[in-house]
Amino acid sequence: MPGIRRNIVFLGLSQGVGIASELVMVALTARYLGLERFGQQSVLRSMALFALPLFAGGLNIHIVRAIARDPEGVPAYLGSVLTLRWCLGLAAGLVSVLVVNLLPLEPSLEAASYSAVLLLLSNLWISVPRAILIAYERNEYNLLMGGVTALLSIFLTVVAIRLDTGVAGTLAALAVSSFLVAGVAQLLMWRYLVRPRLTVDLGRWREIMKSVLPLGVGGVLRRSYTRVDVWLLAALDGAAAAALFSVAYRVALQATDVSRLIATALLPRVSLLAKTRREDLRTVVECLLRILLAVSMAAAGLAAACAAPLLMFVVGPKFEGSIVALRLVSVVCVTALPDAVLFFVLVALGRERIAVLCLAATVLWNIIADSLLIPPLGVRGACFGTISAEWVYFALALFLVQKDLRIPSLWQFFGKLLLAGLAMAAAVWMAGPNRPALGAVTGLGVFAVLFFALRLVPRGSIRRLRQALALRADDAVPQADPLAAATSEDA
Repeated sequence: MPGIRRNIVFLGLSQGVGIASELVMVALTARYLGLERFGQQSVLRSMALFALPLFAGGLNIHIVRAIARDPEGVPAYLGSVLTLRWCLGLAAGLVSVLVVNLLPLEPSLEAASYSAVLLLLSNLWISVPRAILIAYERNEYNLLMGGVTALLSIFLTVVAIRLDTGVAGTLAALAVSSFLVAGVAQLLMWRYLVRPRLTVDLGRWREIMKSVLPLGVGGVLRRSYTRVDVWLLAALDGAAAAALFSVAYRVALQATDVSRLIATALLPRVSLLAKTRREDLRTVVECLLRILLAVSMAAAGLAAACAAPLLMFVVGPKFEGSIVALRLVSVVCVTALPDAVLFFVLVALGRERIAVLCLAATVLWNIIADSLLIPPLGVRGACFGTISAEWVYFALALFLVQKDLRIPSLWQFFGKLLLAGLAMAAAVWMAGPNRPALGAVTGLGVFAVLFFALRLVPRGSIRRLRQALALRADDAVPQADPLAAATSEDA
């Protein structure tokens, strides 16, 4: 448990740095670009990062699992991963450039599109060293990488703004910073952590892709239903509407990234429990759902109450129309933390294909809901479509996990949680957007009273969680000390 706690702390701090950097970047680019061009940037950024999980998301999970299972074979494995990454990056880059060339775009928009392609490739590049550090539980260096990337991104964005490079420059600033940090991180990692043996092994590539593809498709589907609203708003209601929604959703979406990091830190231990200790896995899932749902619901209430001052501070009065959107879309924070945990539990249980089908159903639901609601309601329609999609996925994933693990009293807990959440939402909404302090205090106060009165998280839940996650003497857990190995080789 101490190792998991340490990993979560460092990954959480790393994500905190990322959230702060993202808010600063939104503030800088939104104020500089204005409503129309920021809408263009939002659409291009969404398109660039849409397919990223297909290459990086599944690959990251595969790297973490492979290193934990076979530490002695890591040099050869990473050599194949790196050459595969070059192949995937080259193919994705060439296809993207070809598509941009075929489209009838204005010069400024064409340049911005090429920058978006670079952004896609830079995220693919930096994802590999991040996954390696997670696998070796050296997440203090992930925190360092995140901090350097954030500072470099902000600096290069300021330079791009001073040079008046438009949408293309703001996207290129993000891409260049990620490429530079990824390159330095890889050189240091190869020198002090693990030395890959570069090989082009088609058989190994097929083996890796066979495992990676379902997870990658799942990541693409999740990305799509977090971005389909921006695309449909741009198509049905214009770039300005897409910008208003994008600002609100990008602020609320930060909780989703936190959940993925927590779930990634838990993945090796959860996989072990799924294989050998199902009763302990049942305890872990029950305690995590109680704790994470309580925390995320309180965070959703706080985000809704403080929507106005937060957005005015971050992006200014030009985006005043985003206040209502953030107050609505903050509801997605409720399921953000448990969603990723449920997905990784399904992966550990060998149900990743069904989990991907759940994501596909969610995307379809979101497209239908947005197509029906955006024409009459505009930005609010996109908010309602996103909220309903989040809850559809949560319900499906929870049903599948409950079907395998049979967690007792789970539905009774959700009834109590819903009561507490609705009471908090009523208090926040009655306070209104112009009284954030009153809304936050009364909303969280009501939630806290019901939290303790209804015993949403019973006493001893954290102790039970720690005991279930703890390693036992008979647990076969692969250990590796690559730093010592590198030192002995140098000697």
